[in-house]
Amino acid sequence: MLTQNQNTAPRLLGVNDAALALGVCRRTIYRLIDGGTLRTTKVGRLTKIPAADIDAVVASAA
Repeated sequence: MLTQNQNTAPRLLGVNDAALALGVCRRTIYRLIDGGTLRTTKVGRLTKIPAADIDAVVASAA
């Protein structure tokens, strides 16, 4: 049985979670995806974004 440690962040984020993490709307996330700033992967029908890409966007804005 796997349990998630409080210090362990998810490695893949959904579009809604990515938008929340960056403080932007879903449409902005899709613009970042279309522009190549964020990579995506499909997990079944879900679009997932690597947390490292979100971190990179935050780092580049600082």
